[in-house]
Amino acid sequence: MSPLAEGYPPPRQLLDRHGLHPKHSWGQNFLGDPGLLERIAAAAIPEPVPGAIEIGAGLGHLTARLLDRCERLVAIERDRELAPVLQAELGAQPGFELCEDNALTVDYPALAVRLGGRPPVVGNLPYQIVGPLLFVLLQATNRLGDWTFLVQREVAQRLSASPGGTVYGALTAHLGLQRRARALFPVHRAAFLPPPRVDSLLIRLEPLEQPLVAPGSDLAARVHRLIDAGFAQRRKTLANSLRAGGWDDAARRLSAAGIDPTRRAETLAPLDFVRLAEA
Repeated sequence: MSPLAEGYPPPRQLLDRHGLHPKHSWGQNFLGDPGLLERIAAAAIPEPVPGAIEIGAGLGHLTARLLDRCERLVAIERDRELAPVLQAELGAQPGFELCEDNALTVDYPALAVRLGGRPPVVGNLPYQIVGPLLFVLLQATNRLGDWTFLVQREVAQRLSASPGGTVYGALTAHLGLQRRARALFPVHRAAFLPPPRVDSLLIRLEPLEQPLVAPGSDLAARVHRLIDAGFAQRRKTLANSLRAGGWDDAARRLSAAGIDPTRRAETLAPLDFVRLAEA
């Protein structure tokens, strides 16, 4: 552990020093356990990289560990009360760059070009932004390396679910076109300040060696439309769901793709949706 990480103040001390309190409406829960922070940093960036992106840097506890593993780190934080904390505690560190912006509106392709290579993305994500953020990142998926996120356990289970289960949904299928989800290890709620009501789990979303569809292509757009339509009324059969989504000849198209029209969307793997789009 570097001197910076070893001497980094715990969350309560930093909050008191700067006269701050966690924003419950923003889902702010700060992780200060040194051992867990080291494990997360090592899982996210196992080997040194030229550049990396951290989403939701918070008080900078994970940031301090990530700086040991990359030449340049862009730390994104939209909270105007936390940004000065990061600048005060880490602003003098070589390679540290604070981006005071909303993670949902950042230009990730431009950021990746500036950092060079395919930078990994890391973050401790509040529940309410996980879905929207992943869709934003998918638009830049071929520019980015691994995504390693600490999320609520139920969210991680949904992202890594296999077809056929009740937690497998549209977001899982969308991600599966480009990424493979791996659950890494759990983090108990007691490790956070303040403790959330649920436990968390670290998950890695790795780019597929060969994406099922080219990002941004016409085929990709059709597949995404079919996934959304299929899961819009997930209790209905695919034929009925797609018909409600505007495909009058849904049953024939499903049969042409070798898919039983009476199946439900949750039983289809991402590749099945690609076959359907091609049909």
